[in-house]
Amino acid sequence: DYKKRRIKKGVHFEGVQNITPYLEKSSIKFRRSIYAVTDIEEGSGFTEENIRIIRPGNGIPPKHYETLLSKKASCDIKRGTPINWELTI
Repeated sequence: DYKKRRIKKGVHFEGVQNITPYLEKSSIKFRRSIYAVTDIEEGSGFTEENIRIIRPGNGIPPKHYETLLSKKASCDIKRGTPINWELTI
């Protein structure tokens, strides 16, 4: 039934989207965030060569990319690690 499918997707009949915990969790894989694309040593600065904005959204949001370029790594970071604020100084 069409109405039941719309309810399962979290959409009211008026067309307004209602974010449910299921939709919130499943949408993270489609968001982008900042990841280490090379190994980064403790104390090294973040550069355009060692971080990149990719999916899924498990790290710092892309809007903080420029800010992150002025920061340094607080510990060794392995390639493929999502960058979070605890990894920066």
